[in-house]
Parts: sequence; C-alpha cells; structure tokens
Amino acid sequence: MIEEIWKSEPKPWLTVFKNENYYYSQRLGKDSVGIVPVRRTEDGRFEILLHQEFNPAHNKVLEGAFGGSMDKDKSPLEIALLELRQESGYVIDETKLYNMGRMFSSTQSNEIIHLYIANVTGAKNVGRNLEDGEDPWDLQKNNWTEWEHRILSDIEDPRFVTAITRFVFQNPSGFSTL
Repeated sequence: MIEEIWKSEPKPWLTVFKNENYYYSQRLGKDSVGIVPVRRTEDGRFEILLHQEFNPAHNKVLEGAFGGSMDKDKSPLEIALLELRQESGYVIDETKLYNMGRMFSSTQSNEIIHLYIANVTGAKNVGRNLEDGEDPWDLQKNNWTEWEHRILSDIEDPRFVTAITRFVFQNPSGFSTL
C-alpha cells in the first residue's frame, strides 16, 4: 500500500511516499524533460548551449541541460519546445527536436525524464521569458561552448551527459547529421 508521508508547502513541489519499507519522492508534474540545444557555427564547428543555474543542494552553480516539469496537460515534445523557448529563447519546430529516449532521475524518485537534442542552427532567438508565477531565479546564465571540450570534463548533469552520449552513439558521424 502506498502512503503519502510528506508534502512541501505552500506549493506541493515535492511529495514523499512510502511503499511498504521503501521511501521515494515525486515532483509536481512527476515527469520532466531535458533539452540540449546544439548549433553549427559559420565555420562548421558544433557548439552546445549550457544552462547554468545555482543549485542550493550542492551550493554551487551547475551546468547542463535545459528542462522543466511536465506539470501542464501537454506531451513531452510540447513541453520540450515550450521549455526551450522559455529558458533559452530559441524557437524551433518539432522536426528540429531529436528524441533521445527516457531515463529515471534516480532510484529514490519515480520521475522519468524525456531527453531531447534541439538543433537551433539558424533558429530565431526571441529572448527568454517567465510564465506567470515563475521565479526570476529560473532565468539564469546560458553559455555556448564547443561540446568536445566539455562533455568529458566537468559537466555533472546526468540529463546532459545521457542525451549527448545517446546522440553520439546513435549517430556515428556525430553532429554532422544535424
């Protein structure tokens, strides 16, 4: 029998459940998306856009994928396009969004993360924005960088690492397939 143990207040962003002797957490909206924007530069190099935000749990700025909770009545693809627009400012159509599958966020959560690579080469950047009620904390710094130099170094976001790794293994020619 599943029992609700605790819920954050005033907004229920996080709930803790007990299933027999096992405890796990559930986010508002339960599942989420992770998006890694990629572009080809004029000289033919490929760059990735990293989302930088302060993570209070680790007391440091973390770099990685863009993303958001599936707390709206929309598909993972629709949420990915919406979050890409809100957090990076890039507007693309769904043909430029590559599905990289799903992953569990951890063994202590029932969250499933839907992963995407977004080809924003030539896309219009209309500026980032917040929805009503969102925290300005959500508009953090974004940074374009060459992906080869960063993928094997200091990026600790499992959404980012999994999406990029899956893309490279599924496309032996790398980003030149974009």
